[in-house]
Amino acid sequence: MLRAALLAVALLIPGLTYAGDEPAKTDAPAKGDTPAKVAGAATGQPCSDYQREFPPCGLSKTEKKKAKHLYVQATRLAKKKQLDEALKVMQAVRAIAPQDAVYAGAERAIQEKVISDAMHTGDKAMQKGDANSALGAFRRAVGIDPTNEYAQQRLRDALPAPEQFGPAQLRAEEGETQLRPSTGLQSFDFRGSSTDLLQQFARSFGISSVPDEGLTARQVKIKLDNVSWEQGSEILGHLCKVLIIPMSEHQVLLANDSEENRRDLVRMSLQTFYSLGGDAPQDLTDIVTALRVLFDLRFITPNAQMGSIVVRAPQKTLEAITQFLTYLQDERPTVMLEVKIFQISSTFTKDLGTTLPNQFTVFNVPTQVNSLLSGSAYSQLVAALQAAGQPVNATTILAGLLASGSSSSSTPLGQPFVTFGGGQTLTGVTVPATTLNFSVNNSMARTVNDVVLRAGHGKAATLKVGERYPIVSSQFSASSATSSLLSSLGINTGTTSSVPSPQFSYEDIGLTLKATPQVHGKLVSLDYELTLRSLGAVQSNGLPLLTNREMKGTISTDDGEAIVIAGMVDKGEMASINGFPLVSMLPVLGSALSAETREKTYDELMVVVTPHITAGRVGAGSYIPVPMNVPK
Repeated sequence: MLRAALLAVALLIPGLTYAGDEPAKTDAPAKGDTPAKVAGAATGQPCSDYQREFPPCGLSKTEKKKAKHLYVQATRLAKKKQLDEALKVMQAVRAIAPQDAVYAGAERAIQEKVISDAMHTGDKAMQKGDANSALGAFRRAVGIDPTNEYAQQRLRDALPAPEQFGPAQLRAEEGETQLRPSTGLQSFDFRGSSTDLLQQFARSFGISSVPDEGLTARQVKIKLDNVSWEQGSEILGHLCKVLIIPMSEHQVLLANDSEENRRDLVRMSLQTFYSLGGDAPQDLTDIVTALRVLFDLRFITPNAQMGSIVVRAPQKTLEAITQFLTYLQDERPTVMLEVKIFQISSTFTKDLGTTLPNQFTVFNVPTQVNSLLSGSAYSQLVAALQAAGQPVNATTILAGLLASGSSSSSTPLGQPFVTFGGGQTLTGVTVPATTLNFSVNNSMARTVNDVVLRAGHGKAATLKVGERYPIVSSQFSASSATSSLLSSLGINTGTTSSVPSPQFSYEDIGLTLKATPQVHGKLVSLDYELTLRSLGAVQSNGLPLLTNREMKGTISTDDGEAIVIAGMVDKGEMASINGFPLVSMLPVLGSALSAETREKTYDELMVVVTPHITAGRVGAGSYIPVPMNVPK
């Protein structure tokens, strides 16, 4: 007995000091074992198939061998400080030999060591302020030993305050005990009283039934194949018009299905759902209305001051309400919109050919000469030539007059000309210059704008790319506008002129994109409005025209998939020919005697948006394709 007591103490020491001993041979009873000692397990005394000091537990040879093998494996894992694996192996040993005292003691020793390590880890995490790690460690300790009061208290200490649970969410309280029928499927082929049918059905699932006083029996005939308790009780309840009311985990009450019995006998749970996000009263009213319609609730009361909803309903209904409200109160999704704007502009200009003169000046040579000689510049030129000792003749005088800037610019004699006729009818014709054109100009510009926007579910995000252009809206001068009025009043306005004061209005020129994302699980629906504004031609009053193009639409895409919401191409082409009429139209000669100018412009704009869901709802619900071509 002393040795057995010392062995029990050694089993509780962390580290398992006896784990290295060789297993004892226990296949046969030892000498001196009495029948009472062998039957110790059956009489409630400690038993063991591992040590001879205890009577055997009555396991088979295969079970003994398997249990010993796993026990040796557990002791080796414990020596290597792999306590979690050792505990799992010992639990397997205990499943084979649940009454073995040696195995039970070893399992308790390992459990105590694992709990001690978990509590030590949790305390360190609490000191460092790591609440999540502390919660995990304390929950691990409570999971191993739910009766450990110290571990339970430390777990409660690590739990955050209600306001630290995150965004607005609804929390439910515990409900009543549920009926626990046996699992499996049963088949019935019955004809007779409905009361006997319900009692037979309940017994087949391990449930006892108590008929209510005044229960109405009906003659029924039914055949059910492979139904569970939930399926069968619902079918038989409708068929027999009976309420199956749980009284305990394994007992039900059978009563007539009437409004009075539903009100008095059906057990309901009372739960209060608290809104931790401070919802507005109108939001709380909307939730109450939705719950009353969806779950057919009669007992539901909102409290706007406390932000709570009190519901009285069966437990299964309350569980469904809890899941529904949890999904509704999930964090509002946010979307990152990656916007890329590609713009390409190219211009091609070609100018080839000969620009011939198409304007000529015909003049009378003697008349032009006399106009030069009659001017004051003639006498001054003659005096200057005589003073310089230069010969005074028609050639020098004409050259000097033409050399003077004022005379040459006002007479066609300063330009190349040809003459015909003679005497007073001598006529001159100017010969303008001829220009040869041979030029090609090709230019291209590429621009890429890459912008990232963040928007919430149902919230619009706006992007503007461009400039603000000032446009003069009005001009006025205070003095000039009221001078007549001041004069009529006898007020002298004076001669001082005032500068008109302009009024400006600024217009956004460029691209404006407004996008509103809506998250539906893994899909993103994008409502967009795209506006392009640019300057047009200038009007006669000096104010420019503003060209405006707008596009609106909705498109749905997957998370991270790029979509093109706008692609615009502007093409322009201009051609002009400068030459003589009819001659420029000739196939070969026309190209040589005319100048042709061609200009081509190409502008392309493409807007690509890629949505990325950064925070979304839980993946609950079902997704179905919505047809877009439904006839109206």
